Amino acid sequence: MSASPTLNIVLPLCSQVAAGSLLPAEDCFLLANKLAQAPLFHLRRVTVDGQPLQLAGLTINNPAGPSALANADLVLIPGLGQQPDLTEPQLANMATQLQADRDGPTKLASLCSGAFLLAATGRLDGRRATTHWALASRFRQAYPRVKLDISALHTEDGGLYCSGGAHAGLDLCLHLIAEHTGPALARQVANALVIDWPRQSQAAYSGLQLDTRHGDTAVAKVQAWLHRHYAQAIRLEDLAAEAHLSPRTLLRRFKQATGETPIGYLQQLRIDAAKRLLETSSLNVDQIMAAVGYEDRASFGQLFKTLAACSPQQYRLRVRPG
Repeated sequence: MSASPTLNIVLPLCSQVAAGSLLPAEDCFLLANKLAQAPLFHLRRVTVDGQPLQLAGLTINNPAGPSALANADLVLIPGLGQQPDLTEPQLANMATQLQADRDGPTKLASLCSGAFLLAATGRLDGRRATTHWALASRFRQAYPRVKLDISALHTEDGGLYCSGGAHAGLDLCLHLIAEHTGPALARQVANALVIDWPRQSQAAYSGLQLDTRHGDTAVAKVQAWLHRHYAQAIRLEDLAAEAHLSPRTLLRRFKQATGETPIGYLQQLRIDAAKRLLETSSLNVDQIMAAVGYEDRASFGQLFKTLAACSPQQYRLRVRPG
């Protein structure tokens, strides 16, 4: 079998890039080169002006300038931390450069919160994507045209790739290695890094946080009420009364603010609470089901599997293997 050609990977960097996202991704591709004993992947760091850059705990020396984007086979955007700020000049300039180069790289990929930069180019509009589960609400508000699949560890749609949070970036890197060279080398890399591969979902690791940065005080009031009373029997009319809105207006504004319906939000809260009880208590599944507000075992089990990508029993075995 002939060797795969070298894939030129460009990593666009700015001061917001998390070294904890950049370095493991680079290590993954460099390890693939070492195991294959061939230069299958060539990595190049790029800054908006070609000047050295200081990240938290890491100095980027001798980066390339933005002209290197034109020679890339893959542009891989590292994670930008938990609060990516697209108004920051370096990041805004990088988004502009990626927008201007629409006919350049055949592939674009983002790790974790790097999806915000990828989405800012407009290329993800109408396409499937993912990011860190804790950023789902903010991402949906910023980029409503993107088809966000927050349960996915990584996504691919039309040559555009995204990964979920933290270590899901390695899952995407392994996928890209497999796509370029075949799965055997990706498996070798995963084994060397002691990573289970392939995995399919980040749903089991997610939790719904109270995020009221959308600025709608009526919706924020309903969110806070749901976080306190999720185990109760709840009707949409009760939530609307809490917000002093009609049910129809609440539905519209809640969806606009959070990306979820009130009932969908409630279901996530209840399943998150069930996860915590499975992790920390000795209650059986029926007791946990009742404690978080459900009465029907089949419905609870199906909803848990939909939102956590496994059954309650499988989840407990995963988090408490002893």
